[in-house]
Amino acid sequence: FALLVSGIVRLLWAGPKSSTAVLPQSVREVDCHQELLILLWMALDINRWFAAFVLHQGGSRDGLLVKLVVPILYHMFRGRTHPGRVGLVHVCTFVLLLLSGYREFAVALNAKHVAELPGLPSLPEDACYGDLLILVLQQVMMTGHRRLSSLYSCFLTIISNSTPYLKRMSLPVAVKLSALLHQLVRPAFLLAQPHRVALLR
Repeated sequence: FALLVSGIVRLLWAGPKSSTAVLPQSVREVDCHQELLILLWMALDINRWFAAFVLHQGGSRDGLLVKLVVPILYHMFRGRTHPGRVGLVHVCTFVLLLLSGYREFAVALNAKHVAELPGLPSLPEDACYGDLLILVLQQVMMTGHRRLSSLYSCFLTIISNSTPYLKRMSLPVAVKLSALLHQLVRPAFLLAQPHRVALLR
């Protein structure tokens, strides 16, 4: 399990590290992110011992869950406006939805956010990884491609599963979350499709 997870984490981090490397082309981004995430999703879903191994590795700043969440959010945020990356955003969403069902995942999000990546939105100094999760999901819902509207219920489920265990939330993220709620209750949004009323439950 440790060998499998360390390999997945190393390959998922190739994308963020390639954008922050000092020397150009010193770290190459691999093109198999979607396949890696499908492997991770299926392993977590099918093998409960593998899921227990991932969830019990600790939620510190260097914990395994944090090392998995940041590149997943990075790929979600980068792919939110590209029609060709809709499948990648779907797989990232399914992995986060599966992980958000566990208490250990939500508790691990309380670790202080220290890694600023160019491909992710900036956060204040006192932010945690829960703030990053909420901010990325809010941005995907507000500025994402229209084909991602089928995932809105999954995004809201991830947020509702994670927020009860967060000890704090930074002010900019709370404002963004309020703006998202305001967007969801607008009549123009609710009446656009019949199933959107269920998002408010």
